[in-house]
Amino acid sequence: MIEYPTLHPEWRQLAEAFRHASLLRILRWPDTFVIPCEDPRIRPSVSAILDCCANVSMDSPFFKRLLFPLFLAATETSERHQIHYASLCIENIRRSTGFQHAAMMEVLEGVWEERRLKTRGWTNVPWMEFTCSESMQQQHAYLFF
Repeated sequence: MIEYPTLHPEWRQLAEAFRHASLLRILRWPDTFVIPCEDPRIRPSVSAILDCCANVSMDSPFFKRLLFPLFLAATETSERHQIHYASLCIENIRRSTGFQHAAMMEVLEGVWEERRLKTRGWTNVPWMEFTCSESMQQQHAYLFF
């Protein structure tokens, strides 16, 4: 039996979301371009993270802690309904915390736009390409969370 810091049932959802966020990061190593977000190894973790978010009330103090897994899920999908739901959740967190996460939003919008326009011919659109890449003239040191 896994023990959590308190008896709040949201801990399980938070742990599950971070477990799937870790799986997404591992699947992207060492080459972030190889596996498309539509791959059957990626999709279940994206869905699981979004399900965890749906299982935690947006009014719960635990909800804002889902931001990093939400960010990863949002960068790893091309499904419009998943992008929309992730956007709603992120907007709720931005509103409730008063912190706008401008850098994170810039990265998300860049990933979504590139997925939509497909201007670079990539199999996958890694979010890291919008923070540090050989193709960028200036590297960014983003602090998201």
